[in-house]
Amino acid sequence: MRIFVGGMNHESNSLNPIITGEEDFVVFRGNEIFDKGMLPYYSSTGIINTLRGAEAEVVPAVLCRAVPNGIVSSAFYNKIKAEFLESAREALETGPVDGVCLALHGSMKVEGLGCADGDLCAGLREIFPGKPITAALDMHATITPQIIKAVDGFAAYKTAPHVDCAETGAQAALMLIKAIRENRAMNQIH
Repeated sequence: MRIFVGGMNHESNSLNPIITGEEDFVVFRGNEIFDKGMLPYYSSTGIINTLRGAEAEVVPAVLCRAVPNGIVSSAFYNKIKAEFLESAREALETGPVDGVCLALHGSMKVEGLGCADGDLCAGLREIFPGKPITAALDMHATITPQIIKAVDGFAAYKTAPHVDCAETGAQAALMLIKAIRENRAMNQIH
């Protein structure tokens, strides 16, 4: 089982005049996710540990995070999205990908775009048609029709403060593993 993993986490406040830019994000690329990004309060940590426990090959993409602030710079988002999608294409060039598991916030907004989570997931859906995609989200994520169409299963934090991020990531990974073992993308049965 070979799983593509990555994430973008930002809670955007559209009433805040500050634009959240590249300097506000911590970004881990590829294996840096394993070396520097395995923090206990990241949902990606739960995703990766669960997938490894199931003996899956984890194919890391990009993981970026910033504290809540104003909407995200379109230049930064477009740069990271391009890297993310290029990583997805490269993953397919090196072997089959059985599924995708994402660590998202669900309320990331970008200048001139609006909801970024659905936009990123739609791009991934084009690259991985018919493959199951799951995501870990914040408890007050904005669930748009675009993200519902692109993602098969969601897990959300249940606590505030968010002390269950890793557990939420683990739940998203477990949903994905079940879908793969049952050999189906969950959105195909709706």
